[in-house]
Amino acid sequence: MVECTDKAYAAWDKELNKNYGELMRALNPKQKEALRLAQLEWIKYRDLEFKSIDSVYDTLEGTMYIPMRISAHVEVIKKRALELKDLLDLIKDS
Repeated sequence: MVECTDKAYAAWDKELNKNYGELMRALNPKQKEALRLAQLEWIKYRDLEFKSIDSVYDTLEGTMYIPMRISAHVEVIKKRALELKDLLDLIKDS
């Protein structure tokens, strides 16, 4: 299970980076700067969110909580990847 959730994390992280790169290529300079700044703040948010998630899971005993922790991390990454994809689709459709 841990290997599977690790693979999911890697896949969504790759998708997030792909979407970010494509979006950056599609934007004008002002939009690129806004996205770059937003992404830097999102990375801070992600790190804090992971710390928050980990603080809860650190108090739990049992091996089942290991994949659950990773899954919670995956959801944070997945959500951002999909947000970036939605923006990219919006630009492509306009």
